[in-house]
Amino acid sequence: SSNMKTPVMTRQSYGRSGAASHSGTPQVAASTQGKLDKTTYVEVSQEHNKYFQAIDFEGLLELLGADWKAGWDSVNSGYFMDDIGKILHSYAKKCDDGGLKTSGGKVGEKTYQTAFGVLAEAVQGHLSRSSEIKPGMYWHDTHSISLKRKDNTSRKPDGGFAVSKQCDPLWQDLAVVVEIKGDELKNDSHWIRGQILCDFKDMAELEPRRFMVGLAIAKHGSVRVYLYTPGRIYSAPLGSMPFSAGDKSSEGASEVIAFLLLLHKQLPVDSGFLAKKRGIFSACLEISELADGREQKRPCPSVRHYCSEVYGRHKQLNAQQTWVYPVQYRSAAKEGSAFFKFQWEFKNDDETAIHEFLLARKVPHVPKLLFSTHITAKGLASDDWICKGEAMLVEDVGESIITKFDGSELSLSDAEVVNVFAGYAHTLIAAAAVDADSKYVLHRDISTGNLMVKNDKSPYIIDWGYGHVCTEDEERLLSGKQMIGTTIYMGIRVLNGCLSRSLVDDLESLFLVLCHCLWLKYGRRNSQYEALWKNDKMSNIVVLRSSWLTKKSRLLFMMECAGNIPKALEVLALGMYELLFPSDADVFILGQDERDPRADAFEAKQWLGVFEEAAEHACGTSMQCIKELRKYVSEVSNLHISSARHKEGAQPSDVKDKGNEQSIPATPTKLGSKRYLDSLTGSTSKKPRL
Repeated sequence: SSNMKTPVMTRQSYGRSGAASHSGTPQVAASTQGKLDKTTYVEVSQEHNKYFQAIDFEGLLELLGADWKAGWDSVNSGYFMDDIGKILHSYAKKCDDGGLKTSGGKVGEKTYQTAFGVLAEAVQGHLSRSSEIKPGMYWHDTHSISLKRKDNTSRKPDGGFAVSKQCDPLWQDLAVVVEIKGDELKNDSHWIRGQILCDFKDMAELEPRRFMVGLAIAKHGSVRVYLYTPGRIYSAPLGSMPFSAGDKSSEGASEVIAFLLLLHKQLPVDSGFLAKKRGIFSACLEISELADGREQKRPCPSVRHYCSEVYGRHKQLNAQQTWVYPVQYRSAAKEGSAFFKFQWEFKNDDETAIHEFLLARKVPHVPKLLFSTHITAKGLASDDWICKGEAMLVEDVGESIITKFDGSELSLSDAEVVNVFAGYAHTLIAAAAVDADSKYVLHRDISTGNLMVKNDKSPYIIDWGYGHVCTEDEERLLSGKQMIGTTIYMGIRVLNGCLSRSLVDDLESLFLVLCHCLWLKYGRRNSQYEALWKNDKMSNIVVLRSSWLTKKSRLLFMMECAGNIPKALEVLALGMYELLFPSDADVFILGQDERDPRADAFEAKQWLGVFEEAAEHACGTSMQCIKELRKYVSEVSNLHISSARHKEGAQPSDVKDKGNEQSIPATPTKLGSKRYLDSLTGSTSKKPRL
């Protein structure tokens, strides 16, 4: 898909406070940026400082690929020197006619703004008249024009080059963005870097980009090129604006013009959009356009984006980025509604492999995978940290569970709520059961965004991108210093820095989702505990969570819901609380390397008992998920098969083999066994494998 080379990147932690706070998909819309001013831009730049890398211009061209390098050698050769001279002459004449001078004393932003606009138009005009290179992009002076975002807010970049002629371009139309300052600032200052970063975020709001280009012009007319690739922002000095209107031999001016010629030459064929065509959903997309050339085991369907919505976590440039679209798909066999998901991710566990591993084991409430493919990541790599693209098409899974509580009336009956949450618990328990091949899965990002419900009765857990396929003989230190998950739903041990993760942490996140839903429906707004459900500072969440959970009697009172919650849901919340926090001190004072005593005491039948007790108080008969969980716990408890045993002659399943449709569902061990409990936390002294 991209011919970008692979520079080295050191391993970095994700997100603020070391947390990869992940907005679930596909139902959580992109977050909006607040008011942006100089202070905010500086903070944005400083926050992303470790993702910047200064390189020389030749190195930047190599990142863009062989075609860009060859194009640069062409336009910077003697063959095009006559074109560059004519452009300089046209630029000088327009500057003279307008009385514009960029030399002699301190030059301000307005002067550079006007001068660059004249230069951009001179290049475009020359190409439209006589050059072998035809205009491939169109200059838009936008410093006084607001460009709309999806949420109807707007920002004003100083300028940009779009791939279309339309008078009022949108952020997603820009292929190159331009930010300009006067002689008082350098072109790599935090202020101008922060503006470029926010421009890149807005350009990629609606659809992913393989790369984005920015130009910064500042002190003495110096020009710097910024290049975004997934996970890294590179910058290189280019040259300078002509120092004066009549100076046709200004040092560095020819390089600036040559680069503008290169953009006109290359952007029509490689403008950084994910698909080869302009935009993903400007027309019906053949997913084969995204594939990296490997033979596909299933035919590629076509998809059409049928509404303006885009969901996911893509308003940041320093972690996994996800775009999810509701689509109509059509293949040779069938057609229907689905979700198309694309993500730039750092190589860890392949989400497609995890998804297929779960489906092969017949773990319930995991959506069907209709198609998947990968895009070779040639924009970022190191020995063990690779950024890659992954595209997935999954069945329609309805709405987020939290949407059922966010209204004047609860759209689910209390029986349906108990039943759906039993389904979620069943999925997590079945995924975490060690199979005959000594493998199991933890989700590690249970949140309102990843718990879906369809037709008010069918639960689904989605977004296994932060999950991990564990093996029983590996150390279970899965997080390290990267606190993976959504901050407000992280378990208290995870928030406190404990390194190991177990099924209990996923179930604690499930409990917190239930509490958030109940507070949203029955709690009082504008209370101090509202911060529990906001992405506040990590330290604040830890303090609030600790004070909220240390005494059972305070659980519902601190939610300020007591007396309002239906009895069945109150029993469910308190029952889950009693299983998760049987002894306050044991949970809250554990050291980073200590085992979780709750995992040692875990029994699936106790969780089943909580749902069954809640169901007795519920109004309704929709209890299919509880019946399925009861059957599963009964079957597992009666098998007594060691996780090290499997059928003689059976081969361990290969989670990377996407074509193995004959794989036999692995048989889990008894959930309450010591062998299984040890597998959740690990007790070996091996060096952690992250």
